[in-house]
Amino acid sequence: MSDVPIRDIQVLGPGVILLQGVAAIQAMHLIDSGYRVAESRGSGYLGRFRLIRNGFHKAYKLAEMSRERHDDTTSSDVAPDSGSVVCEGDGRPLSTADAAELLCVGVRQVQRLAPLLDGFVVGGRWVFDRSAVLAYDAQRKQRKDR
Repeated sequence: MSDVPIRDIQVLGPGVILLQGVAAIQAMHLIDSGYRVAESRGSGYLGRFRLIRNGFHKAYKLAEMSRERHDDTTSSDVAPDSGSVVCEGDGRPLSTADAAELLCVGVRQVQRLAPLLDGFVVGGRWVFDRSAVLAYDAQRKQRKDR
C-alpha cells in the first residue's frame, strides 16, 4: 500500500483520532489481522475487538456507497473546529442512518433534511444531535395532527 497522507490522520483531542482514506483502510486491515489472531488464541477481548472491526467495515461500506450517491446531498457546511463533537442527551452524535431510523425515513431524506436537523459534516459524514432530531420529529408529528 502507498504512504498515508498526513491529512488522512487527525488528532481531534485526547483519545480521539479521525482516520480517513488510506489510513482508515490500512487500520481496517490491521484490525482484521489482529481479530483473526485474537480469535485463534481465544482472547478475552474478542467481543470488543469484534465491535471495532465491525465499525471499520461499516465505515468502509459507507465510503463505497458514497461514491454512487448524487451531488444534491453534498454540502460545504463543516462542523466548528472545536476539537470534538458535543451533543446533548447521551452525548453521542447520531449518524445519518441513526437519524433516519428515529424519523422513520430513508437515509437520503435525512441528508436532504440535514440543515433543518442542525446537522453538520465531520470527516465527510453528516452528524446529528439526538435532541435536535427528536425536536424536529415532535414538530413534524404536531403538524400532522393539525
